[in-house]
Amino acid sequence: MPRTDWWRTAAIYQVYVRSFADGNGDGTGDLAGARARLPYLAELGVDALWFTPWYLSPLADG
Repeated sequence: MPRTDWWRTAAIYQVYVRSFADGNGDGTGDLAGARARLPYLAELGVDALWFTPWYLSPLADG
């Protein structure tokens, strides 16, 4: 039977996609960049990722 409380002892890493990793070279982080860093995060012992919510915007605040 799998443990249902795995998160109590897990290392959970929060990712803000826009600034985490740029996968296509346009200077803004994206999911491709985050996906490319998964092996590194696994080496660090990260058990789960929490993606900070992001929304479509004109980036007027960026």
